[in-house]
Amino acid sequence: MSLKVKIVIVGGGASGALAALQLAQWIAPTEILVVEPRAQIGRGIAYSTQNPAHLLNVRAGNISVFPDKPDDFVSWLQEKTDFPADPSAFAPRRLWGEYLTERFEETGIRHCHASVRQITVDDKTVCLTLKYLSKSEALQDAHDSRGALPFPGRRQSLRHPVELKGTKDATPFYGAQGNAPEQDNPGDFEKHPVSDDQTLITGKVILATGHFLPVDVPQISETVRRDGRYIRNIWDQWPGLPETHAPVVLIGTGLTAVDALLRLRSDGYQGTVIMISRHGLLSSSHGPAESVRESVIPPETPPSALAYLKAFRQALASGQSWRAGVDSLRGVSNHLWARLPSQEKQRFRRHLLHLWNTSRHRMAPQVAHSVTEDLARGRLIVRKGNVYAIEDSENSLSVKVRVREGTDSIQAALVMNCSGPDTNYKRVQSPVLNSLFKTGLAKPDESGVALATDAKGALINASGNVSNLLYAIGPLRAGSLFETTAIPEIRQQAGDFASLLSEE
Repeated sequence: MSLKVKIVIVGGGASGALAALQLAQWIAPTEILVVEPRAQIGRGIAYSTQNPAHLLNVRAGNISVFPDKPDDFVSWLQEKTDFPADPSAFAPRRLWGEYLTERFEETGIRHCHASVRQITVDDKTVCLTLKYLSKSEALQDAHDSRGALPFPGRRQSLRHPVELKGTKDATPFYGAQGNAPEQDNPGDFEKHPVSDDQTLITGKVILATGHFLPVDVPQISETVRRDGRYIRNIWDQWPGLPETHAPVVLIGTGLTAVDALLRLRSDGYQGTVIMISRHGLLSSSHGPAESVRESVIPPETPPSALAYLKAFRQALASGQSWRAGVDSLRGVSNHLWARLPSQEKQRFRRHLLHLWNTSRHRMAPQVAHSVTEDLARGRLIVRKGNVYAIEDSENSLSVKVRVREGTDSIQAALVMNCSGPDTNYKRVQSPVLNSLFKTGLAKPDESGVALATDAKGALINASGNVSNLLYAIGPLRAGSLFETTAIPEIRQQAGDFASLLSEE
């Protein structure tokens, strides 16, 4: 049988959009399809925000979608916005989301406004069971599947429909070039709503489902869940802000918690915010840009967590700044990680990962200034501990925390879970991942984190065989790769996929 689509990308956040952009340079856009419930491609969780206080934590000059055009984002800023076209600036994330969406739309790649429910493999083809969505369902599905509300965008339509197997003729696709003429618009899902499951046949699939909701607090009163005083998805709609004297508890102290803090302040909340995490560490701040020398961990360093730490400390002792030292590892961190035996990887995760994360994933200077001011004024309190329960108390919530001394209880009006995405994919509520695990087409990485993949991103099935049809990009590879969530690393993965798949 002839295939109507050569490659399907499941997920239209940053990972999926970057994969599409790179593939479009090697493969005809009509051979590529992105399946995504949101109205626009490229937004995802991080870039859907419209809050101007939510800034990139990468300088504008380092986050172009094209590796061979490092000034592309800066040029776009100059052409399309009033934001200073300064390569050293930290632009609002919403602007980078607009930039990514626009670059995707320029490719002409089609967007299927649907949700993938199941993936099966038959000989040399992949079958995807799709559920098409109404507008209200699309909002809810995107929220359920990846933990972020879709970004509202202009309606688009398909000029060249893709043939599907199914019971209905109407196929709610969106193209990438705006609305087609009325007669060329069979995929307008407002006019042709489709709710029946249909099957799409393709040659290759790239999974780009991004992040999932954080691990839930083990014990939560059902009353608290129902009335909205506990928020597991901070990108969802919030209830009314509490009175200024009532504290808000944020579970986590990373960049997600900082985002929540900034949003609280932008919305007018002036009360006390208490951040709680296991180590009680805030992310560091970016400083002046520094030139990066060769890796501070030499390639011949013995593959152990302790040896890597000693090499890093020796570089600092010789005068290397910690920021430049961390940045020097960007290009080699995945190689260094791959050299470590499983036991050493576990040791690194236990003892060093939190230190790496706070120094590697830094706050923009303006953001760090706001956080520092809140700390100095006593409006922000950072504590060590592990939140294990939230109970309904009279006129407030009782947040139960395990601390070194035993347990503690904190009274709060609102609790937000900012602990970071869940990477135990056996536990997350994802129909497409559940189907892959159930059929044995995928398995978790040996560390229990994300998916098992080979060095090229191909899925490894339950029998240990490497797929030549199913691939993963971005956070889905967090088990086998050390760095896989930042744009430069995802961009590199996308380029590798484009080169690999174009040769087949």
